[in-house]
Amino acid sequence: LEEIFGEIEKNPAVIVSSRRLGAVANGRKRPLLVEVATALERTAIIEKAKNLKNKEEPFKSIYIKKDTHPAIWKEHGRLHTKVEEERKKPENVGAIITYDYKERVITRNGV
Repeated sequence: LEEIFGEIEKNPAVIVSSRRLGAVANGRKRPLLVEVATALERTAIIEKAKNLKNKEEPFKSIYIKKDTHPAIWKEHGRLHTKVEEERKKPENVGAIITYDYKERVITRNGV
């Protein structure tokens, strides 16, 4: 972790806790759950982590993303299914059907 944080130019002192997820399996890389002190630190780390893809191995293959609660993923899945259903309706042919993750609403032609 210290090496990764060094590559993204962040102080590893912001780490509150860390642990590996999943069962040990041969040849499989397991995700690492890292808890940081504040949401601002989390946002800063995620923004700087985009630079890892331009680094040399092994940092090039490291991805950092925000952890999302399963209930939120379920809601996103429900909205995605609803959007697909709306797009298939005959009255929506040619209409732009989208959904806003933050507001959790489906719009037709921006309305």
